[in-house]
Amino acid sequence: MTHSVLFVCTGNICRSPTAEGLFAAYSQEAGCEQRWRCDSAGIYAQAGLAPQAQSIEVAATYGADISQLRSRAVCGEDFSNFDRIIALDCGHLDYLSAVAPASYLGQITLFESPLGNRIEVDDPYGLPNKAYERAAADIAAGVRCLLEQLQTESR
Repeated sequence: MTHSVLFVCTGNICRSPTAEGLFAAYSQEAGCEQRWRCDSAGIYAQAGLAPQAQSIEVAATYGADISQLRSRAVCGEDFSNFDRIIALDCGHLDYLSAVAPASYLGQITLFESPLGNRIEVDDPYGLPNKAYERAAADIAAGVRCLLEQLQTESR
């Protein structure tokens, strides 16, 4: 079974491209990249922007190269193309839940921790590097938990 995951934040230049990159790197590390595809988008994204330099740097420390990713806005087709949409905070979750078509059969959720707690990732945009590092640590934990869930579902 192929899973499709979309990561969504505000501008698609910090959190969601980091999540996309870490998901791709970790699924490759687990040898299951062929079974899962991912993308990222932003609710208010301007198309074609590169990720923030701090996001590129911190993602690299987790083994992900996100330098070639480019921003895009969430669109209606995303609800047809992705069976799981991960919102990076509750505001994004509320928005996506409100605009999702009634026919959408996938999941719209936040990241979860191994204990089942919901993870909201604070927006590091415009903040010092420590904020990007904190966001990446939260994303890494969420991505690892998501991959475990997907592996369990695939059995």
